[in-house]
Amino acid sequence: MLSFAAEFPLKSGTPSDIIRSIGVWLINSPHRVLDEADIRALENGEKDQIKAGDQNVELIRLGDDEESGIGVKHTSVDGKIIYSTTIVGRKRSGETWVSVRTDRASLDPQISLREARKPQIIKLMLSQLGGGLDGELWVQDLPHSLSEGDQGMAVRLLNGDSDNHLPVVYISRTFREELSCDPKALARHLGGLAHVVVEPNRSFSRAIQPYTNSRNAYGGAIGIYLPTGQRSLIIPVDEDEWALRKAASETVREALLTRLSLPGFSWPDIEADKSRRNIEALKSAGSTDLDAFVREFDTENQALREQNTALENEVRQLKIDLQNMNAVAAGQSGNTKQVSIQDYFPGESEHFLKEAVEQALSGVLEGSRREFVLQEFAERFNSSQELIERKERLKSVLSGNDGLDAKTRKALNDLGFSISSDGKHHKLVYFGDERLTFTMAKTASDWRAGKNMASDISRKIF
Repeated sequence: MLSFAAEFPLKSGTPSDIIRSIGVWLINSPHRVLDEADIRALENGEKDQIKAGDQNVELIRLGDDEESGIGVKHTSVDGKIIYSTTIVGRKRSGETWVSVRTDRASLDPQISLREARKPQIIKLMLSQLGGGLDGELWVQDLPHSLSEGDQGMAVRLLNGDSDNHLPVVYISRTFREELSCDPKALARHLGGLAHVVVEPNRSFSRAIQPYTNSRNAYGGAIGIYLPTGQRSLIIPVDEDEWALRKAASETVREALLTRLSLPGFSWPDIEADKSRRNIEALKSAGSTDLDAFVREFDTENQALREQNTALENEVRQLKIDLQNMNAVAAGQSGNTKQVSIQDYFPGESEHFLKEAVEQALSGVLEGSRREFVLQEFAERFNSSQELIERKERLKSVLSGNDGLDAKTRKALNDLGFSISSDGKHHKLVYFGDERLTFTMAKTASDWRAGKNMASDISRKIF
């Protein structure tokens, strides 16, 4: 059963360099029983298969030069579990790409398989050969920190309009401008599997929202965006940071398992290519060795059967992807209306809706259908404790203050206000929305000025 799959470009090196990295991986494996001299012989092209104990390694080279494609299959048995890792490296659009796939199977149905782990060979190749350019992002085990000038790129990545092959994991800022998980730790785990992209601030989220049809993750949520346009969201609700990272990593892993593989990058692809080249070589040499032809044709036919099975699976997956894309498209057209407002803090919109419904309830006819419907919504909506606390903080900050000292400025910044000064007044803008701009005199007229200011602002923002 396939448990891990990854495909990514390399910054430097050839398929032959991949073999050398595989050699380092095999030699340094704590589970190795293979002889080091045999591994070196495999690297140097002296052998195409080595075996020791329950471990076996097969190597396929599509040519004698450094640029030729290669395939390596490592199989081992640990107890009653069979592990198989296939690595294929070849040129694609002038760049070296690599595919790593891990399969596991239990010989005893009562034995449960352990949690799938990222193959160490991926980390090793990124370290030795570096990750290549995938669309607009370099493949790496570090997060990509966006800046204000990256809004266009962010929109393309989230809408599936970029040329990236790897998924994008978008970490949005919380309402307090924080991150819900450690992006460096997540990027280390997802290096070679996905691009980890970090939002710079909340205003960035609001700026790109209209251009993503409100599909951008926000408020601390983590969004996993596939190049096909599909999206998965992970909402941080009473979860610790480690659990969020694990959930994001598992979502990426499962997405890669069902993704269509690149043409020519599977083990059957390499086997079929090798057999076709061998048959052509026999023909060119004028060989009459019937057994040699039969062996190559049998190998090619078996590889083609495996390719056919893989294609059937891909067709099924394409149908699923098409259904998902149609569902997304249906949600973006027709009579469905997208809400384009983001909460500035948890529960803000729901609190406003609850107050509006309760206000409407006070004026409806008792015992009417309208009352029953509104009552149902009033019971579904929840009040926001965060809003209540913010209102009290604003009142406490401004009441009794006759100026904006450093402590007051920080408190207002924490509440979402940006502050600038012009002449005799301070200008307060709420979460960058110029429609919610407030002017505050630098010198208060009397002791009630701060309290009145807090009341005026509260009526407009809360």
